[in-house]
Amino acid sequence: MLTGSIESIADNVPELLLHICDFLDPADIVRCMATCKTLARGFEPCLWQYFAVKNRFPSKEAMFRHRHQMRTLTIRHMGGYQEDYLDILAQDMVSFSGSDGSIGSTAEGNLTSEPITNLRAITFAVFPQNIALQETIVQTFVSLAHRCHRTLRTLTLPASALLQEQALMQNALENSLPNLTTLSIGKGGFVPWDKIVPFLVGCFRHPRLTSLQCVFYILDHFYYNYQQYPPNRYGTLFQELEDAVKSKGTGASRIKDLRLPSSESGFNGDFLVPFLKVHGPHLERMGVPTIALNFDTQLEAAIEEHCPKLRHLSIVAGNHGSLSSSTIEALIRGCKTAGLQSFHYCAPTTIREDHYGGMIETLVEHHAETLEVIELEQGRISSEGQHLILESCPNLKRMWVDPVIPLSFSSYSIRVGNHTKDWTCLGLKELRLTYAPDRQQSQSRSRSYKANTISSSHLYQQIGRLVQLEYLAIGRDDSQRAVFESDLTVRGGWLAELAGLKRLRHLHIISNLCFKMGQEDVEFIHQSWPVLQTITVGCNEDKFLWLKSQSHWAWLCEKRPWLEFTRSSP
Repeated sequence: MLTGSIESIADNVPELLLHICDFLDPADIVRCMATCKTLARGFEPCLWQYFAVKNRFPSKEAMFRHRHQMRTLTIRHMGGYQEDYLDILAQDMVSFSGSDGSIGSTAEGNLTSEPITNLRAITFAVFPQNIALQETIVQTFVSLAHRCHRTLRTLTLPASALLQEQALMQNALENSLPNLTTLSIGKGGFVPWDKIVPFLVGCFRHPRLTSLQCVFYILDHFYYNYQQYPPNRYGTLFQELEDAVKSKGTGASRIKDLRLPSSESGFNGDFLVPFLKVHGPHLERMGVPTIALNFDTQLEAAIEEHCPKLRHLSIVAGNHGSLSSSTIEALIRGCKTAGLQSFHYCAPTTIREDHYGGMIETLVEHHAETLEVIELEQGRISSEGQHLILESCPNLKRMWVDPVIPLSFSSYSIRVGNHTKDWTCLGLKELRLTYAPDRQQSQSRSRSYKANTISSSHLYQQIGRLVQLEYLAIGRDDSQRAVFESDLTVRGGWLAELAGLKRLRHLHIISNLCFKMGQEDVEFIHQSWPVLQTITVGCNEDKFLWLKSQSHWAWLCEKRPWLEFTRSSP
């Protein structure tokens, strides 16, 4: 049995700290390191397991000393691609001269380190335009893939990797990365057909790949000379893929989570129907690409017959091609065999509000009993649609409605005062919404301030019944500021209705509701929400600094030293 202080355990049993780190994320590890020098020294190797670069690296010496402890490598910014640091990542060198930053083979007094051999995940989010630097990045990737081929499971590369290093990608998929399970290419970018087909063939032939995310667009006749790609290319694409896949004696892929690339003209039935027939039986999650018009009936039947395990549907319709409302409804109806468990929709900014009406009704009609997650980004969802979801889906765990821009909240907010039916989703754990008065109230300028504020009471009562809630993001329509500005207070609003949210861990105040809160309100928060760890406010930097300087928020942070008080974009 271990006895003594945590410091003595850290010094005598460092393996125990490494085991503890398996249950912590990087932010938790940093908090542990901040407690004392002993734990900072003990937890430091654990922190290097999650190595991410935005626009600068740490010291070369530290990076060299700890590189063998890396399990994930992430570079998301152009500033992360510096040749001397890439050399440290890629080379098999065992010593490093810290005096002048040069790399050497052996030298007295130099640092020593083992090379990287245990990476589980690599993310290169962007590629620079510099050709010479691109070659260095490619060499780094080849070296890492070679030395980590037994452990590498997840790979994320930009779409430009297909344009610049197609041969490398093919070799990695077919030979260098036999244990790869997750591959994501994107985000954004355009790739021509002649490079896409070989890439997809390599993915479908891979023996262990289970997740493929193609987050880019096909460069077709809309951007290329039309004669280069004949109009029937979609009809022949499936046959090209299948012929190439079968040429090595493999049948249907093992992919369970698939997002095909999108295009301006859309995949038609000649491709999707036979594709789903061959590869659909394994699919559990599908990111829907751009789909051509006029084969909704075929599409619905193909999904219902050939995709019996499909329970997660994601539709991300960019402005380079979209989906008709009838096609979306056909997709939703086709998934009724297993029943949808999650539904995610991100609309293009040009879509009309009435595009959503039949989609929400169809979703609730066929999947109300099975839905657990609904995410609606750029959410031009009517108030009636949001109420319908909350009143009809008893097993819902996450409801996420993210409006397009603050100025349009009034059109797509959930309207209060015109619905009195109770929500049935009492097991909800995560909720994000914005609210506004119903249209009749908002148009009546003669209503008193108090009468307008009372109209939101029912909404707060409904939220207060969600006793399993752990994350709440709430805001009101900024165009109705005078109506609702005191809603999130005890004395003038409805904060007391949320007293039952004992499991709340994160409160995100999307709009300026927090600026009317005072000492009485933060004392209520401290007493009523015992496990609250994070408060996020939606405001600019200047307002956030002012807010932090207020005595009541300072009091709350003093009472809860672990509380994270952060901001997000307004």
